[in-house]
Amino acid sequence: MDEFRKQVQDRFGDLAGAFFKLYPFGSQAEAGIAQKASARDRGLVSMYLWAASAGKDREDGSLHLLLDHAEPGPDSERFGAFHTSEVPYVFNTLNMSKRPWTDDDYRLARTMALTDQLHDRWQPEWEGTPAGRPFEWMRQHDGNRRQDRSRSVADKAKIDFYGLTSRARATAR
Repeated sequence: MDEFRKQVQDRFGDLAGAFFKLYPFGSQAEAGIAQKASARDRGLVSMYLWAASAGKDREDGSLHLLLDHAEPGPDSERFGAFHTSEVPYVFNTLNMSKRPWTDDDYRLARTMALTDQLHDRWQPEWEGTPAGRPFEWMRQHDGNRRQDRSRSVADKAKIDFYGLTSRARATAR
């Protein structure tokens, strides 16, 4: 717990107090949860801020995917969904691995497969993405629930916090 507190102090300096308000913890277990949640939020908000900046002159916006469906296997409970775990689903290459894929995995791969959707301008076939808000929502998939849903990248306080810290790092360079 003290080690995580020091990491936050070192990373955010004067803004560490704001971090602790967003991610409070009082035990080692809660510190682990806060560390994992903050790493996820920092990554999602960073992508959101980059997409908002890079796409401000684009008419077609962008669509970001957040996969919260763990690949099956002996360590799936431990690792859950992780960076790049979407790759076999996006490219529908489940057959290239000896994981114990389920019918839900194959259905998810067919849903997410980009190979049939890639052309000059990608037109995702999902419904429900709020119009006019291309950067504020992420499509979230979970093969177990058999439904797609949209959710906000993060709450406003976290977007503001990570935006502030990224601007502070940029001006410090």
